[in-house]
Amino acid sequence: MPSSLIRRGVWAIGVAAIVIALVVAALPLIASTRIVRDRIAWELSAWSGFRVAIEGSPRIEVWPKFRAILTDVTLSKWTDGDAPPVVEAERVEVDLSAMAALQGDVAFSTARLVRPTIRVQRTADGLFLPTAP
Repeated sequence: MPSSLIRRGVWAIGVAAIVIALVVAALPLIASTRIVRDRIAWELSAWSGFRVAIEGSPRIEVWPKFRAILTDVTLSKWTDGDAPPVVEAERVEVDLSAMAALQGDVAFSTARLVRPTIRVQRTADGLFLPTAP
């Protein structure tokens, strides 16, 4: 009798592990890349005060941490559409919350800019600073 309980327990643990693995594997498919790109651009805009444009499609990584990798990202002033972007980054890596993604939300804790170009201006004091949003 105890061996059958042990077998059932092993089966239950095995099935739970398979279900968890399938959910983790399907997570990038659940989150639409277009929705993720637009939502991350909106969140970055709210955080930075600049208009954010993401040209490339986001790549979603699940392991070792849940994150989105965005390519060709620009941050521009809202008021002057003809001016060059204040910040251009070849790639931006955004750490995401997996729980928020399962609920259909985008929440990030860290954004890393890879090879950014920051345009600065001379202020009245003679300092060179980026444009304020």
